[in-house]
Amino acid sequence: MKSKSAIIIFSLIALFLSIYLPFRFKDDSETFNQVINIVGTLIAAFASLMTLVLALKLYKKYGIDTAIIDKRTEIVFNLLEKINSITFFVESKEVSFAVSMDSSDKKYLEEFYKLKLVFSNAYLEEIEKLFAISSNPFTPLPIVKKMEVIKFRILSFTVKAGENTSYAKLYPLGHRNEKENFGQLNSKETTLFDFIVMYEDVKNATVEWIRENSSINSAGLNI
Repeated sequence: MKSKSAIIIFSLIALFLSIYLPFRFKDDSETFNQVINIVGTLIAAFASLMTLVLALKLYKKYGIDTAIIDKRTEIVFNLLEKINSITFFVESKEVSFAVSMDSSDKKYLEEFYKLKLVFSNAYLEEIEKLFAISSNPFTPLPIVKKMEVIKFRILSFTVKAGENTSYAKLYPLGHRNEKENFGQLNSKETTLFDFIVMYEDVKNATVEWIRENSSINSAGLNI
């Protein structure tokens, strides 16, 4: 605000001097039209100078803003790519199936929504790459808040999945280990439905950010 006021005051003073000085120091041999031409030249020179100053000021401001937006965009798409590349495998005594994070059609999972999950250590290793992104200072805050829900804090081994058919084991596809322990994520019960919603919320937050900060129609993107 102070900078804006200073520019206005400086502009008014410069404009006044551009008009006043040619008349104040007018030579007797100079005609009125010649003085007017001098005034016009000074005003034009001053206008060019002010245009340059404003251009530099705007470049400094919006150049940085653009760089930040570009960095955030890179991070958001990187997060989406990593989420979409993950496939989990759910296994119980009665059923086993894959849960792909890049699939929007999850109707085939509806009959298993009430399954309570226990998670492997490999699951934590798999999603660690997501949290490396969410901890980046350029990651948009709405996305960070959604990521907090799926963040690992503790894995409690209070449930023995092999002895309780109401629980199913979840691990990254290709990381099955018979000897691995499975526990409740953050010491609370998580159903398959809860699990899917957590990741869908993250994806929706990223898509919403893209819509708000890009002229590209997100409906045309494979997200």
